[in-house]
Amino acid sequence: MNRMLLNSKMIGLLVALLALFIAVGVAEEERAGTSGQSTHLELQVESLPMQLPDMNTEAGIREYLVGEWHFYDSSFPGYKSCRMVIDEDLNAEFTFYSGLEDELRRFYSGQFSYDRIYADAHEAPDLLCLELSDSMLLGGDYFFLHRTVVDECRIMSLFSAGNGGCVFDFLDQSVEDGWGNSPVEIRFYTDTGEEYQLAPRLNAAFHAVYWGYGDAEEGMWLDDIHWPPPGPYDLEQIGSDTWYRYLTTSYDNELPVSVVYATTDDMVVENDGDLRDGEVYLVKTNEHGAIVSMLLVSESGNNATLTGKYSFVSMETKGETVDAAALAEQSMDDSVICLEFAGNMATMFAFGETIVGTYKADGKNIEITTGVDTVKGTLDGNKITITLGEGEVLVVEKK
Repeated sequence: MNRMLLNSKMIGLLVALLALFIAVGVAEEERAGTSGQSTHLELQVESLPMQLPDMNTEAGIREYLVGEWHFYDSSFPGYKSCRMVIDEDLNAEFTFYSGLEDELRRFYSGQFSYDRIYADAHEAPDLLCLELSDSMLLGGDYFFLHRTVVDECRIMSLFSAGNGGCVFDFLDQSVEDGWGNSPVEIRFYTDTGEEYQLAPRLNAAFHAVYWGYGDAEEGMWLDDIHWPPPGPYDLEQIGSDTWYRYLTTSYDNELPVSVVYATTDDMVVENDGDLRDGEVYLVKTNEHGAIVSMLLVSESGNNATLTGKYSFVSMETKGETVDAAALAEQSMDDSVICLEFAGNMATMFAFGETIVGTYKADGKNIEITTGVDTVKGTLDGNKITITLGEGEVLVVEKK
């Protein structure tokens, strides 16, 4: 095959592949002179002294927990349904309120203690055990995690260890005067007054957790993270015995601090436009650091979950076909163009570029979305055939 003709086909192929995930903005960044800026996640870690206690010690955990905490209800911001006060001996008081009028519903007291499930004896405890002192009801056992700092407040998450009921079952507002079901992730916030001077990321595409609007709606609080998660985001695959522990490590957050991002007038929000506190989004910003688009990526919703790498088989465009053998003639293997799946993320690797999107699949069909465009394809065993446009078909296969 003529080398010049093959290179021409490869260039056309690469353009078509990049168009598949155009929302990530690779082409725009190159035209704007920012092609050296990676579209794959690179965390914004600056020379910044963290004001958090050392959570790798019992003393640090105690220091972190002491104080007045309020339940963080993402459905109704400011809705005070529980106040939790913890003292230096880990004694705790819980005041539950009903509705927006602060009507007292229940009051309980008890004490937290430490335990270990996954942590070794020489490591800091990974479990908080609550025993109520004024009730026969179960207090509950919880994994705990510092999530982020938002508007001078720390947000902490508690996850039931799954060994029965817990005092936070009383948070269920659907139950008139009794015990319902606690949230899977129980979030509390406390006002610490700590501030961090972090700048928004400019002209970038990255993953971040959304934590709501700032005062007077000056912008959105986002905390950039590593994504995808380290394993399948699916309860049936993980198993109920490790599900609760998995939730505490569903993404890696090297710098758990949020930054305010301005929004553009024509900002695109996928997934029906509903923004969900505590959820992961694929975010794109312009040269001023204002948000151009947000795509929810952390919910699964797939009936068929794909994992691993799917290598290039062939690409048909304008009546011409380039296959793996043609790549081999140019001393390239089929990994120079491939798709990798994790959670509900689809990551494209094409001639050195890394491009991200999300997907949905039902066992026979697949849709891949970038925040601006969606392409469809079919599944046949370990092979995926994707129609990019008229006369343009990409085939990849898991080997």
